[in-house]
Amino acid sequence: MTPALPLEGVRVADFTWAWAGPYGTKLLADMGAEVIKLESAAKLDTLRNIPPFRDGVQDPNACSWFAWYNRNKLSCTINLKTQQGVALARRVISLCDIVWDNFTPHVMPSLGLAYESLRRARPDIIVVAQSGFGASGPYRDYPSFAEHSCAFAGVTAVTGREGGQTVIDLSATADVAAGASAALAALAALHHRERTGRGQFIDVSQHETMVGSVAEPLLAAALTGAPVGRRGNRDPRQAPQGVYPCRDDNWVALTVTDGAQWAALAGIIGRPEWADAPSWATPQARQAAHDELDAAISVWTRQHTHLEAARLLRAAGVTASASLTSADLMDDPHLAARDFFQPVDDPAFGRIRPFGPAWRLSDGPRGIQRPAPRLGEHNEYVLGE
Repeated sequence: MTPALPLEGVRVADFTWAWAGPYGTKLLADMGAEVIKLESAAKLDTLRNIPPFRDGVQDPNACSWFAWYNRNKLSCTINLKTQQGVALARRVISLCDIVWDNFTPHVMPSLGLAYESLRRARPDIIVVAQSGFGASGPYRDYPSFAEHSCAFAGVTAVTGREGGQTVIDLSATADVAAGASAALAALAALHHRERTGRGQFIDVSQHETMVGSVAEPLLAAALTGAPVGRRGNRDPRQAPQGVYPCRDDNWVALTVTDGAQWAALAGIIGRPEWADAPSWATPQARQAAHDELDAAISVWTRQHTHLEAARLLRAAGVTASASLTSADLMDDPHLAARDFFQPVDDPAFGRIRPFGPAWRLSDGPRGIQRPAPRLGEHNEYVLGE
């Protein structure tokens, strides 16, 4: 018999869209929850409209973004602009443990789906309201995307080179962080309900999730009143540190954390005399000579591919890693050995290899139980059964 996943028996009414909310509900779906994506055929989820598409033809059922963020979920289409649609949604919610949205705070109440209203129908309901700035405060109604969250949380103030232009994080880090925070809170609420029988309203602020991620600049401002500026790839406590160009137009990252690593680096780049130079014996001294060190390190790294350079540095005892491309990651032997990319038969794409959960349970299945749903694919099950 196949072991049960930890959240089997938990049902989620998922009103989320784009990245942040779907990432959080995906985590619950990966853990075995029955996540019902309640969406609209008239106003599609953003991810159903963003390329790349299969064969380059726009198709809401063949978008790779949607496929990767909505696996293990069901799809039910309901028109929430009609009274009948809202009544249907309330019936679905009455059979769910968790209701999750990532709209601005006024949207669910405007549909008649506010927490107080839902709680009257089901007192132990758990509502996750995941928004850009939370359900209260002067910014509550501001819409937000991941890039804006990083900027407004102070992240971009410390990214980029010293004296240069700031750099926006385009990897949707804020969406992932907020979704993961919301999922953790939802699990805590389930545990609380199991002990007390009471539900929860969970107010998740993506902005506060990201503000909490810039701990060092916040601490410096609290203690000294002075902001921490941009410093590129350098660290004030250890040197040298950076990302260096390689022969194959890729990059290798390295950090020297102590005297032994400094001696190892000096030896491997052909400057063994540097290891015993008193003037460079401390991180502070090497910090002052960082430009000279970077130039010498780059001469050596340009003689190797990024994978070779990382392997040689690690073998010598230097903390280093190749800066991997997406293609590198898809073929990475470590990820392959851990079955991170898991083959799935998707009706829209055929055989694909999306990334699986980052966790593994000693007792229980792991992985993708079903591909992302086609629009309204499970209407009959959700609305009929």
